[in-house]
Amino acid sequence: MKLLENKYVRIGVLSLVLLGVGYGAGKFSNPAKVITKTEIKEIIKTVEVVKENKNIKTETRVITHPDGTKEEVTVIVDRTTTHTDTDTNVNRDIKNETITIRDLGLSVQALALAKTNDFNNREYGVLIKKRIISNVSGTILATQKGTIGLAIGLDF
Repeated sequence: MKLLENKYVRIGVLSLVLLGVGYGAGKFSNPAKVITKTEIKEIIKTVEVVKENKNIKTETRVITHPDGTKEEVTVIVDRTTTHTDTDTNVNRDIKNETITIRDLGLSVQALALAKTNDFNNREYGVLIKKRIISNVSGTILATQKGTIGLAIGLDF
């Protein structure tokens, strides 16, 4: 355990531990997120019915000319009728799904402070942040050496 006797290694390990605790506390007090999914499915079914009445007549006529020649004429009479019916059905299926994640609006963070020219003079503390109104939040800072602080800010 000679590695943990070095003051810089201890500061690094402690900083990582405090970072993990702060991350966990921040994750636990995650602000609410409401996700609403609306899925609309429209099914359009078109049915087209075609009715056809075939009425084709073939008439053969024999025409006799004055000179005595006979001519045969074939006439095709087409009286076919077509009737088309179109039917359209629209089916709508609306599906709503709402997912709500907890809304505490509170964040607790661990803090480690040190001056850049004097690492031996360290302070450890806690930072508490609470959402007050909408995106306005208040923050309180306290350390083991008695340092306190207060801040008001906007969350984006």
